[in-house]
Amino acid sequence: MEQISFLLKLIEEKKIKKKKQGEEKQLEEKEQGGSGKSELESRESKSLKLMWSETSNGIKFLKALSPSQKIVIIAEVKKASPSAGKIKETDVVEQAKIYQKGGADAISVLTEENYFGGSKDDLFKVAKSINLPILRKDFIIYEDEIYETKKLGASSILLISEALEHKKLEEFIKLTQNVNLEPLVECFSEEGMEKIIKLKNQPKIIGINSRNLHTLEVDLNRIKQIYKKFRKFLENKIVVAESGIKTKKDISSIVKEGITRFLIGETLMKSENPAETIKEFKSSFSEQK
Repeated sequence: MEQISFLLKLIEEKKIKKKKQGEEKQLEEKEQGGSGKSELESRESKSLKLMWSETSNGIKFLKALSPSQKIVIIAEVKKASPSAGKIKETDVVEQAKIYQKGGADAISVLTEENYFGGSKDDLFKVAKSINLPILRKDFIIYEDEIYETKKLGASSILLISEALEHKKLEEFIKLTQNVNLEPLVECFSEEGMEKIIKLKNQPKIIGINSRNLHTLEVDLNRIKQIYKKFRKFLENKIVVAESGIKTKKDISSIVKEGITRFLIGETLMKSENPAETIKEFKSSFSEQK
C-alpha cells in the first residue's frame, strides 16, 4: 500500500477547513443581513486585532542569524509532533525565557494546532514577552497567514518549498519582505532546492530539513548531501540545518560541512536543562577550531 504523504494530507486538511470557515462566515453574514460583526470574527484571537507590532522586524531575525564564526541556534517551542506524539505540555513563555537565558539567538514557535499542539496565541505571547526575534513555524499556504504572522509579532515566517507552487512561493517571499518579515525558505529534497534556485526574488535564509515531510523520516545525511550538491549556490546564503539534532556530535558533524546555524526543537523540549543544552551545543564551534 502506498504511503500517504503527511505534507499533502495536512495541506488538504487546511484547504477543507478554510472552505468550511468561509461557508460559515457567509451563512452568518446572510443571517445578519450582511451587516454587523459575525460570531466567527468575534471568536478570533484577541492578538489578531492588534495594530502591526513594532517588534515584528525581519532585519532583527536576519541579524540574529548572520554571525558565521559561532554556532547560531533557533530554539523551538514545540509541544507535540506527528512523529513523536505529545512531547511536553509547557508554559510557552517560560520555555522561551529558558531558551533566551541559555543563549538562544532566536525562537521558533509552532502555531499548527492539530499535529503540533501549537496556536497563534502561543506565538503572540512569546513575541511580547522576550527580546529575541521570533520565527513562526507552520505550513503556510495562504496569503492572509503572512499578514496574520506580522500582526502576531513574529520577525520571520517559514515557507516550505515543497508545499508551494513556484509562482506562489515567489509571491509569498515578495509579500513577506514587503511587510518587513524575513522568510526562512525551507526544503527537504533536491527538487525543493532546485525550485528555490529558480526564484527571481531570492531569499536570504534557506533551511535544509533532515525530515522528509512526506514520510516524516529523519536522516541527518540529507542535510549534508543537499548542502554539498548545491554548495556553490548556498555559499552566499544563511543556511539553517533543521530537525533531528540530538547531540553535540550531530552539531559537530554538520559544522564540519560548513553549516553553523541550527533549528532545534524536540531535543530542547525533552531536555531537563534546556539552557545548559544550548550552551553545550554552542561550545561545539570553539572546540573544532
